[in-house]
Order: sequence, then C-alpha cells, then structure tokens
Amino acid sequence: MAHWLTAEEQEAWKNLQLMQLQLSSELNRRLAPFGLTLQDYYVLAHLDDQGGRMRIVELGRDLGLETSRASHHVSRLVQRGLLVKERCPQDGRGFFATLTEAGRGLVAEAAPSHVSDVQDLFIRNASPTQLRAIAAASKNTLKAIRDVDHQK
Repeated sequence: MAHWLTAEEQEAWKNLQLMQLQLSSELNRRLAPFGLTLQDYYVLAHLDDQGGRMRIVELGRDLGLETSRASHHVSRLVQRGLLVKERCPQDGRGFFATLTEAGRGLVAEAAPSHVSDVQDLFIRNASPTQLRAIAAASKNTLKAIRDVDHQK
C-alpha cells in the first residue's frame, strides 16, 4: 500500500524538482554562447577532473547515464572535435573517451562563467548549514541509487 507524502514532504519534493528543472534550463541557456549544453559541460568537466581520459562505461556510471546514452553523447562530442574515442587495448571491446586540446580549452573557457552562474543561482541562495544539508541528502540519495543499481 502506498504511503502518501506528507504536506512537508510533498513541498520539499516539488520544490526540489522545480529547482532542478529550472536551474538546469537556466544553466543550459547560459552555456549556449560557448556552444555547450549542461550535459556537454558535465562530460567535458568530469573528464578533465579525471585526467582527461576514462572508459565510456565508467564515465556513464559516474554521470548517471546508461552506457549507450554515454556512448552516443561521446560520439557527438567526437564529431565536434572535443573528444576522441579510442578502443581499450586491455579487452578490445570497451572504449575510452579522451579530451582533445579543443575540448580541454573549451571547458577551461566555459568553467569560470559556469562557476559564477552556479554561485549566483544556487550557492548564494543557501546558508552554509543548508548547503551541508543538501550535500548530505544528495550523497545519501546517490548512494541509495548506486545500491539499487548493484542489486540488478
């Protein structure tokens, strides 16, 4: 039997969803002058943070994307010259996504503006206590999702 959300739970859930949708939309709009979507930025920035090269399956796992979706996204970034796709020599089946100089340059160009946008739209609208609570709740939720994925 379903346990319906309390008014407080419903308000928190609804506001979280609306915030996420509207924040993503606004960040997408602000990244457009760089020729990037928010997801493009996440892929490039995550690769940059991880040394510029990752197996596509691991990149997808880290970003919450199915392997096929991550592979298609990588292929679109390859067509734009921002990544190269290389066969994994260890098993011959998997592929690496590797940042090109153009990809590394574009993420470096977009990062200061993106960080400023995140600060203006999100960080400055929460107290340090609220940010810690959001971080903790997000971490717990991401762990619960990973645990479910490992049970499949």
